Amino acid sequence: MGSSKDGQVPVVLLGVGLPALEVARSLGRRGVEVIGVDWRAGWVSRSRYLTRTLCPASESEEELRRVLDRLAGELPGRPLLMPLHDDYVLFLSRHREALGRHYRFLMPDPGLIEALVSKRGLWSVCQDTGVPLPATHFPGSAGDLPALAARLTYPCIIKPSFSSDWDRTRPPMVEGPQKVVEVHSPAQLLEMKPLLAGEYGEVVIQEVIPGPDSNLYYLAAYFDRRGEPLASFVGRKLRTAPPHFGAGTYVESVCAPEVARLGLGLLKQLGYKGCGGVEFKLDPRDGLFKLIEINARFGLWDGFAAACGLDIARLAYADAVGLPLPSHDGYRAGRLWVQLDRDFWAALQYKRDGQITLARWLASLLRCRVFAPAALDDPMPWFALNLVFGRTLLGSAGRRVLTALARGRRAPPGTAACACESQAPQP
Repeated sequence: MGSSKDGQVPVVLLGVGLPALEVARSLGRRGVEVIGVDWRAGWVSRSRYLTRTLCPASESEEELRRVLDRLAGELPGRPLLMPLHDDYVLFLSRHREALGRHYRFLMPDPGLIEALVSKRGLWSVCQDTGVPLPATHFPGSAGDLPALAARLTYPCIIKPSFSSDWDRTRPPMVEGPQKVVEVHSPAQLLEMKPLLAGEYGEVVIQEVIPGPDSNLYYLAAYFDRRGEPLASFVGRKLRTAPPHFGAGTYVESVCAPEVARLGLGLLKQLGYKGCGGVEFKLDPRDGLFKLIEINARFGLWDGFAAACGLDIARLAYADAVGLPLPSHDGYRAGRLWVQLDRDFWAALQYKRDGQITLARWLASLLRCRVFAPAALDDPMPWFALNLVFGRTLLGSAGRRVLTALARGRRAPPGTAACACESQAPQP
Protein backbone atom coordinates (compact mmCIF):
# COMPACT_ATOMS: atom_id res chain seq x y z
CA MET A 1 0.00 0.00 0.00
CA GLY A 2 1.28 3.45 -0.81
CA SER A 3 -1.01 6.05 0.75
CA SER A 4 -4.37 6.51 2.39
CA LYS A 5 -7.53 6.51 0.37
CA ASP A 6 -9.02 9.93 -0.41
CA GLY A 7 -10.24 11.53 2.79
CA GLN A 8 -8.42 9.11 5.10
CA VAL A 9 -6.17 10.66 7.72
CA PRO A 10 -2.72 9.00 7.95
CA VAL A 11 -1.62 7.49 11.27
CA VAL A 12 1.86 7.70 12.81
CA LEU A 13 2.65 5.11 15.48
CA LEU A 14 5.33 5.86 18.08
CA GLY A 15 6.67 2.41 18.96
CA VAL A 16 6.82 -0.56 16.58
CA GLY A 17 5.99 -3.57 18.74
CA LEU A 18 3.09 -6.01 18.68
CA PRO A 19 0.49 -3.34 19.59
CA ALA A 20 1.63 -1.34 16.55
CA LEU A 21 1.07 -4.38 14.36
CA GLU A 22 -2.50 -4.70 15.62
CA VAL A 23 -3.23 -1.02 14.91
CA ALA A 24 -1.61 -1.20 11.48
CA ARG A 25 -3.65 -4.24 10.49
CA SER A 26 -6.91 -2.82 11.79
CA LEU A 27 -6.55 0.50 9.95
CA GLY A 28 -4.43 -0.63 7.00
CA ARG A 29 -7.10 -3.10 5.92
CA ARG A 30 -9.41 -0.10 5.57
CA GLY A 31 -7.03 1.85 3.37
CA VAL A 32 -5.43 4.06 6.02
CA GLU A 33 -1.74 4.83 5.60
CA VAL A 34 0.09 3.73 8.77
CA ILE A 35 3.70 4.77 9.45
CA GLY A 36 5.82 3.45 12.30
CA VAL A 37 8.49 5.44 14.13
CA ASP A 38 10.81 3.65 16.53
CA TRP A 39 14.57 3.63 16.98
CA ARG A 40 14.27 -0.06 17.99
CA ALA A 41 12.06 -1.25 15.12
CA GLY A 42 12.28 -4.99 14.46
CA TRP A 43 10.18 -7.81 12.99
CA VAL A 44 6.90 -5.87 13.12
CA SER A 45 8.22 -3.56 10.41
CA ARG A 46 7.81 -6.47 7.95
CA SER A 47 4.04 -5.99 7.96
CA ARG A 48 2.45 -5.07 4.63
CA TYR A 49 0.18 -2.68 6.53
CA LEU A 50 3.05 -0.51 7.77
CA THR A 51 3.70 1.61 4.69
CA ARG A 52 6.93 2.91 6.17
CA THR A 53 9.04 2.43 9.28
CA LEU A 54 11.30 5.29 10.27
CA CYS A 55 14.17 4.63 12.67
CA PRO A 56 15.60 7.71 14.39
CA ALA A 57 19.38 7.61 14.77
CA SER A 58 19.04 7.61 18.57
CA GLU A 59 16.41 7.54 21.31
CA SER A 60 16.90 11.24 22.13
CA GLU A 61 13.82 13.44 22.18
CA GLU A 62 15.56 15.98 19.94
CA GLU A 63 16.14 13.38 17.23
CA LEU A 64 12.57 12.13 17.49
CA ARG A 65 11.25 15.69 17.17
CA ARG A 66 13.30 16.18 14.02
CA VAL A 67 11.93 12.97 12.49
CA LEU A 68 8.32 13.89 13.32
CA ASP A 69 8.70 17.48 12.10
CA ARG A 70 10.11 16.23 8.81
CA LEU A 71 7.38 13.61 8.48
CA ALA A 72 4.61 16.14 9.15
CA GLY A 73 5.79 18.11 6.11
CA GLU A 74 5.42 15.04 3.91
CA LEU A 75 1.93 13.95 4.99
CA PRO A 76 -1.40 15.57 4.11
CA GLY A 77 -3.45 17.39 6.70
CA ARG A 78 -2.88 16.63 10.37
CA PRO A 79 -2.02 12.94 10.85
CA LEU A 80 -3.15 11.04 13.93
CA LEU A 81 -0.26 10.36 16.34
CA MET A 82 -0.51 7.32 18.64
CA PRO A 83 2.15 6.52 21.31
CA LEU A 84 2.50 2.80 22.06
CA HIS A 85 5.18 2.76 24.77
CA ASP A 86 5.46 4.62 28.08
CA ASP A 87 8.53 6.55 26.92
CA TYR A 88 6.65 7.76 23.86
CA VAL A 89 3.60 8.64 25.97
CA LEU A 90 5.79 10.89 28.11
CA PHE A 91 7.47 12.36 25.05
CA LEU A 92 4.17 13.24 23.38
CA SER A 93 2.70 14.65 26.58
CA ARG A 94 5.73 16.88 27.22
CA HIS A 95 5.80 18.14 23.62
CA ARG A 96 2.04 18.21 23.05
CA GLU A 97 1.82 21.93 22.30
CA ALA A 98 4.47 21.91 19.56
CA LEU A 99 3.40 18.56 18.08
CA GLY A 100 -0.25 19.57 18.22
CA ARG A 101 0.40 22.13 15.46
CA HIS A 102 1.07 19.32 12.99
CA TYR A 103 -0.59 16.23 14.48
CA ARG A 104 -3.85 15.30 16.16
CA PHE A 105 -3.97 13.03 19.22
CA LEU A 106 -6.11 12.35 22.26
CA MET A 107 -4.56 11.73 25.65
CA PRO A 108 -5.05 12.65 29.32
CA ASP A 109 -3.87 15.94 30.83
CA PRO A 110 -0.10 16.34 31.39
CA GLY A 111 -0.29 16.02 35.17
CA LEU A 112 -2.18 12.75 34.97
CA ILE A 113 0.25 11.33 32.40
CA GLU A 114 3.21 12.13 34.65
CA ALA A 115 1.48 10.44 37.58
CA LEU A 116 0.50 7.26 35.75
CA VAL A 117 3.93 6.40 34.34
CA SER A 118 5.65 6.29 37.74
CA LYS A 119 4.98 3.99 40.70
CA ARG A 120 5.05 6.95 43.11
CA GLY A 121 2.54 8.82 40.99
CA LEU A 122 0.30 5.77 40.76
CA TRP A 123 0.45 5.39 44.54
CA SER A 124 -0.68 9.01 44.90
CA VAL A 125 -3.56 8.40 42.49
CA CYS A 126 -4.71 5.46 44.63
CA GLN A 127 -4.50 7.53 47.79
CA ASP A 128 -6.60 10.28 46.22
CA THR A 129 -9.25 7.96 44.75
CA GLY A 130 -9.43 5.34 47.49
CA VAL A 131 -8.60 2.47 45.11
CA PRO A 132 -6.89 -0.40 46.99
CA LEU A 133 -3.41 -1.45 45.91
CA PRO A 134 -0.73 -3.76 47.37
CA ALA A 135 1.11 -2.37 50.40
CA THR A 136 3.74 -0.07 48.89
CA HIS A 137 6.87 1.56 50.34
CA PHE A 138 9.35 4.08 48.96
CA PRO A 139 12.60 3.74 50.90
CA GLY A 140 14.34 7.10 50.94
CA SER A 141 17.84 5.68 51.34
CA ALA A 142 19.76 2.55 52.24
CA GLY A 143 19.71 3.75 55.83
CA ASP A 144 15.93 3.29 55.97
CA LEU A 145 16.16 -0.33 54.94
CA PRO A 146 16.80 -2.14 58.29
CA ALA A 147 13.71 -0.67 59.97
CA LEU A 148 11.60 -1.29 56.87
CA ALA A 149 12.87 -4.87 56.49
CA ALA A 150 11.75 -5.69 60.03
CA ARG A 151 8.12 -4.73 59.47
CA LEU A 152 7.49 -5.91 55.90
CA THR A 153 5.39 -8.94 54.98
CA TYR A 154 7.24 -11.47 52.80
CA PRO A 155 7.54 -12.25 50.00
CA CYS A 156 7.78 -8.76 48.57
CA ILE A 157 9.21 -7.32 45.37
CA ILE A 158 11.51 -4.45 44.46
CA LYS A 159 10.88 -2.69 41.14
CA PRO A 160 11.82 0.60 39.50
CA SER A 161 9.50 3.56 39.88
CA PHE A 162 9.84 4.10 36.12
CA SER A 163 9.77 0.72 34.38
CA SER A 164 12.17 1.86 31.63
CA ASP A 165 14.92 2.69 34.17
CA TRP A 166 16.09 -0.94 34.27
CA ASP A 167 15.96 -1.19 30.49
CA ARG A 168 18.72 1.40 30.26
CA THR A 169 20.84 0.37 33.26
CA ARG A 170 20.08 -3.17 34.43
CA PRO A 171 21.13 -3.88 38.02
CA PRO A 172 23.45 -6.92 38.28
CA MET A 173 21.13 -8.64 40.77
CA VAL A 174 18.21 -8.56 38.32
CA GLU A 175 18.05 -11.81 36.35
CA GLY A 176 17.34 -11.78 32.63
CA PRO A 177 14.20 -9.93 31.53
CA GLN A 178 12.77 -9.58 35.05
CA LYS A 179 11.36 -6.15 35.89
CA VAL A 180 11.24 -7.02 39.58
CA VAL A 181 13.39 -8.63 42.26
CA GLU A 182 11.51 -11.04 44.51
CA VAL A 183 12.61 -11.01 48.16
CA HIS A 184 11.70 -13.66 50.73
CA SER A 185 13.31 -12.52 53.99
CA PRO A 186 14.66 -9.45 55.83
CA ALA A 187 18.22 -10.70 55.32
CA GLN A 188 17.70 -10.98 51.57
CA LEU A 189 16.21 -7.49 51.46
CA LEU A 190 19.23 -6.04 53.22
CA GLU A 191 21.42 -7.54 50.50
CA MET A 192 19.61 -5.27 48.03
CA LYS A 193 21.03 -2.05 49.46
CA PRO A 194 22.88 -1.27 46.20
CA LEU A 195 19.51 -0.87 44.48
CA LEU A 196 18.77 2.10 46.74
CA ALA A 197 21.96 3.99 45.92
CA GLY A 198 20.28 5.94 43.12
CA GLU A 199 22.37 4.50 40.30
CA TYR A 200 19.37 2.53 39.01
CA GLY A 201 16.73 5.18 39.65
CA GLU A 202 14.07 5.35 42.35
CA VAL A 203 12.75 1.97 43.47
CA VAL A 204 9.58 0.84 45.20
CA ILE A 205 9.10 -2.11 47.59
CA GLN A 206 5.70 -3.75 47.34
CA GLU A 207 3.95 -6.74 48.88
CA VAL A 208 3.21 -9.74 46.68
CA ILE A 209 -0.49 -10.50 46.46
CA PRO A 210 -0.91 -14.27 46.82
CA GLY A 211 -2.85 -16.37 44.37
CA PRO A 212 -2.35 -17.73 40.85
CA ASP A 213 -1.63 -15.66 37.75
CA SER A 214 -5.22 -16.29 36.64
CA ASN A 215 -6.23 -13.76 39.33
CA LEU A 216 -4.69 -11.02 37.15
CA TYR A 217 -7.32 -9.10 35.18
CA TYR A 218 -6.89 -6.32 32.63
CA LEU A 219 -9.39 -3.73 31.42
CA ALA A 220 -8.74 -2.11 28.02
CA ALA A 221 -10.91 0.93 27.27
CA TYR A 222 -11.34 3.99 25.09
CA PHE A 223 -12.64 7.33 26.41
CA ASP A 224 -13.67 10.15 24.07
CA ARG A 225 -12.63 13.79 24.47
CA ARG A 226 -15.58 14.39 26.82
CA GLY A 227 -14.26 11.66 29.11
CA GLU A 228 -17.03 9.19 28.26
CA PRO A 229 -16.19 5.49 27.74
CA LEU A 230 -17.01 4.29 24.22
CA ALA A 231 -15.68 0.74 24.56
CA SER A 232 -14.26 -1.64 27.16
CA PHE A 233 -12.82 -5.14 27.16
CA VAL A 234 -11.71 -7.42 30.02
CA GLY A 235 -9.24 -10.27 29.87
CA ARG A 236 -7.26 -12.26 32.39
CA LYS A 237 -3.74 -13.61 32.33
CA LEU A 238 -3.22 -17.37 32.48
CA ARG A 239 0.55 -17.37 31.88
CA THR A 240 3.06 -14.53 31.87
CA ALA A 241 6.70 -14.03 30.93
CA PRO A 242 8.47 -13.81 33.27
CA PRO A 243 6.03 -15.85 35.40
CA HIS A 244 3.91 -13.97 37.95
CA PHE A 245 5.25 -10.46 37.23
CA GLY A 246 5.43 -10.16 33.43
CA ALA A 247 3.35 -9.49 30.34
CA GLY A 248 0.69 -12.00 29.39
CA THR A 249 1.73 -14.76 27.00
CA TYR A 250 -1.43 -16.89 27.26
CA VAL A 251 -4.60 -14.95 28.08
CA GLU A 252 -8.39 -15.27 27.96
CA SER A 253 -11.22 -12.86 27.22
CA VAL A 254 -13.70 -12.87 30.11
CA CYS A 255 -16.93 -11.31 31.30
CA ALA A 256 -15.96 -9.65 34.59
CA PRO A 257 -18.47 -6.91 35.47
CA GLU A 258 -16.74 -5.97 38.73
CA VAL A 259 -13.40 -5.40 36.98
CA ALA A 260 -15.12 -3.32 34.29
CA ARG A 261 -16.98 -1.29 36.91
CA LEU A 262 -13.87 -0.61 38.98
CA GLY A 263 -11.61 0.19 36.03
CA LEU A 264 -14.05 2.39 34.12
CA GLY A 265 -15.07 4.15 37.33
CA LEU A 266 -11.45 4.91 38.18
CA LEU A 267 -10.58 6.24 34.71
CA LYS A 268 -13.73 8.36 34.58
CA GLN A 269 -12.98 9.75 38.04
CA LEU A 270 -9.54 10.75 36.77
CA GLY A 271 -11.01 12.53 33.74
CA TYR A 272 -9.26 10.11 31.41
CA LYS A 273 -9.24 10.55 27.60
CA GLY A 274 -8.02 8.22 24.84
CA CYS A 275 -6.87 4.59 24.93
CA GLY A 276 -5.95 3.19 28.32
CA GLY A 277 -5.80 0.07 30.42
CA VAL A 278 -6.04 -0.89 34.09
CA GLU A 279 -4.66 -4.10 35.63
CA PHE A 280 -5.97 -5.59 38.88
CA LYS A 281 -5.21 -8.69 40.89
CA LEU A 282 -7.87 -10.39 42.97
CA ASP A 283 -6.58 -10.75 46.53
CA PRO A 284 -7.93 -14.00 48.03
CA ARG A 285 -7.26 -12.72 51.56
CA ASP A 286 -10.00 -10.07 51.44
CA GLY A 287 -11.74 -10.62 48.09
CA LEU A 288 -10.73 -7.17 46.79
CA PHE A 289 -9.31 -6.32 43.39
CA LYS A 290 -6.00 -4.51 44.02
CA LEU A 291 -4.63 -2.09 41.43
CA ILE A 292 -1.40 -3.22 39.76
CA GLU A 293 -0.91 -0.61 37.04
CA ILE A 294 -2.55 1.85 34.65
CA ASN A 295 -1.29 2.13 31.07
CA ALA A 296 -2.01 5.40 29.27
CA ARG A 297 -1.89 3.94 25.76
CA PHE A 298 -3.15 1.32 23.32
CA GLY A 299 -1.63 -2.07 24.18
CA LEU A 300 -1.63 -5.82 23.59
CA TRP A 301 -5.06 -6.31 25.15
CA ASP A 302 -6.66 -3.83 22.76
CA GLY A 303 -5.37 -5.94 19.88
CA PHE A 304 -6.78 -9.11 21.45
CA ALA A 305 -10.11 -7.30 21.85
CA ALA A 306 -10.28 -6.90 18.06
CA ALA A 307 -9.92 -10.67 17.65
CA CYS A 308 -12.90 -11.02 20.00
CA GLY A 309 -15.08 -8.65 17.99
CA LEU A 310 -14.29 -5.25 19.54
CA ASP A 311 -11.91 -3.21 17.35
CA ILE A 312 -10.76 -0.45 19.71
CA ALA A 313 -8.15 0.87 17.24
CA ARG A 314 -10.81 1.45 14.59
CA LEU A 315 -13.10 3.11 17.13
CA ALA A 316 -10.30 5.36 18.40
CA TYR A 317 -9.38 6.36 14.86
CA ALA A 318 -12.95 7.21 13.89
CA ASP A 319 -13.48 9.27 17.03
CA ALA A 320 -10.17 11.14 16.67
CA VAL A 321 -10.65 12.13 13.02
CA GLY A 322 -14.39 12.80 13.16
CA LEU A 323 -15.75 9.79 11.25
CA PRO A 324 -18.99 7.98 12.18
CA LEU A 325 -18.32 5.59 15.04
CA PRO A 326 -18.43 1.91 14.07
CA SER A 327 -21.14 -0.05 15.81
CA HIS A 328 -20.30 -3.05 17.96
CA ASP A 329 -22.09 -5.58 20.15
CA GLY A 330 -19.38 -6.00 22.75
CA TYR A 331 -16.93 -8.90 22.52
CA ARG A 332 -16.84 -12.66 22.74
CA ALA A 333 -15.76 -14.04 26.11
CA GLY A 334 -13.91 -17.33 26.47
CA ARG A 335 -11.46 -16.84 23.58
CA LEU A 336 -7.79 -17.69 24.16
CA TRP A 337 -4.76 -15.79 22.83
CA VAL A 338 -1.12 -16.88 22.84
CA GLN A 339 2.19 -15.44 21.70
CA LEU A 340 3.93 -18.74 21.18
CA ASP A 341 7.58 -17.69 21.23
CA ARG A 342 7.26 -15.99 24.62
CA ASP A 343 4.86 -18.58 25.99
CA PHE A 344 7.33 -21.36 25.22
CA TRP A 345 9.89 -19.88 27.62
CA ALA A 346 7.20 -19.04 30.17
CA ALA A 347 5.91 -22.64 30.09
CA LEU A 348 9.41 -23.99 30.74
CA GLN A 349 9.65 -21.88 33.87
CA TYR A 350 6.17 -22.86 35.05
CA LYS A 351 7.17 -26.48 34.47
CA ARG A 352 10.35 -25.97 36.48
CA ASP A 353 8.21 -24.68 39.36
CA GLY A 354 5.83 -27.65 39.11
CA GLN A 355 2.86 -25.57 37.94
CA ILE A 356 2.37 -27.14 34.51
CA THR A 357 3.31 -30.26 32.55
CA LEU A 358 4.28 -30.52 28.92
CA ALA A 359 1.01 -32.33 28.16
CA ARG A 360 -1.08 -29.62 29.83
CA TRP A 361 0.82 -26.88 27.97
CA LEU A 362 0.26 -28.56 24.60
CA ALA A 363 -3.41 -29.12 25.43
CA SER A 364 -3.79 -25.44 26.28
CA LEU A 365 -2.42 -24.49 22.86
CA LEU A 366 -4.94 -26.74 21.12
CA ARG A 367 -7.74 -24.72 22.74
CA CYS A 368 -6.33 -21.45 21.38
CA ARG A 369 -8.00 -19.52 18.58
CA VAL A 370 -5.70 -16.48 18.37
CA PHE A 371 -1.98 -17.00 17.72
CA ALA A 372 -0.19 -13.65 17.73
CA PRO A 373 1.10 -12.33 15.40
CA ALA A 374 -0.23 -14.76 12.74
CA ALA A 375 -2.51 -13.40 9.99
CA LEU A 376 -3.24 -15.00 6.62
CA ASP A 377 -3.23 -11.66 4.81
CA ASP A 378 -0.05 -10.46 6.53
CA PRO A 379 2.26 -13.47 7.10
CA MET A 380 5.71 -11.84 7.04
CA PRO A 381 5.81 -10.60 10.68
CA TRP A 382 5.02 -14.13 11.88
CA PHE A 383 7.80 -15.62 9.74
CA ALA A 384 10.29 -12.92 10.80
CA LEU A 385 9.48 -13.38 14.49
CA ASN A 386 9.78 -17.16 14.39
CA LEU A 387 13.04 -16.98 12.46
CA VAL A 388 14.50 -14.97 15.35
CA PHE A 389 12.90 -17.35 17.84
CA GLY A 390 14.39 -20.38 16.10
CA ARG A 391 17.84 -18.86 16.01
CA THR A 392 17.61 -18.05 19.72
CA LEU A 393 16.37 -21.53 20.56
CA LEU A 394 19.23 -23.17 18.69
CA GLY A 395 21.87 -20.67 19.76
CA SER A 396 24.18 -20.88 22.76
CA ALA A 397 22.02 -18.60 24.93
CA GLY A 398 18.92 -20.69 24.25
CA ARG A 399 20.75 -23.93 25.03
CA ARG A 400 21.97 -22.53 28.36
CA VAL A 401 18.44 -21.53 29.32
CA LEU A 402 17.00 -24.90 28.33
CA THR A 403 19.72 -26.78 30.23
CA ALA A 404 19.26 -24.72 33.38
CA LEU A 405 15.48 -25.06 33.36
CA ALA A 406 15.64 -28.80 32.62
CA ARG A 407 17.78 -29.22 35.72
CA GLY A 408 15.31 -27.26 37.84
CA ARG A 409 17.52 -24.20 38.22
CA ARG A 410 16.95 -20.57 37.36
CA ALA A 411 18.33 -19.52 34.01
CA PRO A 412 21.82 -17.96 34.12
CA PRO A 413 21.57 -14.18 34.53
CA GLY A 414 21.40 -12.42 31.17
CA THR A 415 20.58 -15.48 29.07
CA ALA A 416 16.85 -15.53 29.83
CA ALA A 417 16.62 -11.99 28.51
CA CYS A 418 17.84 -13.17 25.15
CA ALA A 419 15.47 -16.12 25.14
CA CYS A 420 12.30 -14.53 26.49
CA GLU A 421 12.67 -11.36 24.43
CA SER A 422 13.87 -12.93 21.23
CA GLN A 423 11.49 -10.96 19.08
CA ALA A 424 12.30 -7.30 19.86
CA PRO A 425 11.55 -4.97 22.77
CA GLN A 426 7.87 -5.06 23.69
CA PRO A 427 5.86 -2.35 25.40
